[in-house]
Amino acid sequence: MNRRVLLTLALLLPTLALAQVKINPADVIEYEPVVPPMETSTGADGVEVIELFWYGCPHCYRLEPYIERWLEQKPDHVTYVRIPAIFPNRQTWENHARTFYAAEALGVIDKVHRPFFDAIHAQRRKLNDEDAIAAFFVELGIDEAEFRKAYGSFAVDGKVRRAAQLTRRYAPDDLLGRTLLAVVNFPPRRIAGFKSECLVLGVVDPNDPGDVVLVAPDAADTQGWELG
Repeated sequence: MNRRVLLTLALLLPTLALAQVKINPADVIEYEPVVPPMETSTGADGVEVIELFWYGCPHCYRLEPYIERWLEQKPDHVTYVRIPAIFPNRQTWENHARTFYAAEALGVIDKVHRPFFDAIHAQRRKLNDEDAIAAFFVELGIDEAEFRKAYGSFAVDGKVRRAAQLTRRYAPDDLLGRTLLAVVNFPPRRIAGFKSECLVLGVVDPNDPGDVVLVAPDAADTQGWELG
């Protein structure tokens, strides 16, 4: 049976802790199967690990060395997929997603991915629009015309639209002050170097696995109540 693991990056941490990293069912009991099974890119016996990330996220940046070390020892039956997160009305997020998919289309993702992270966070560069990003690609020896062609291509447009489906319902500001159902009564666990103490609950559309709706109580004054 296919298994999909959604790698929780700190795009929404600590507000959301929606999944786990490197789950081994033989060693860890705090997991639930995805029902109904979600479509994956793996075979019948494979495991797909999806990383949702944003280049502008400092937590994602700090997590990157852990990801790199894990990939060095990743089992052969595990497929690792990066998906850039895109929130509605966040143009920089979309531009960074286009950057990722353009680099992927040009076959230079290994050349671009970590340096782009470093440029934003270690060098404090503002790489938020196409012109600034194009100049960065040129610095890495990538032809500007080829970059711009890939950046605005139909193929990249399609991938950006699919990536946006995963985060289309909620923007970060929408979650501030919202009352949600969550599991908090388990010991803190370290997930890829980060401590997780909260698992927020949501429901997934079986016909559209990218559409997740967070679960909330329908009555006021229920904060601190137990799930039952």
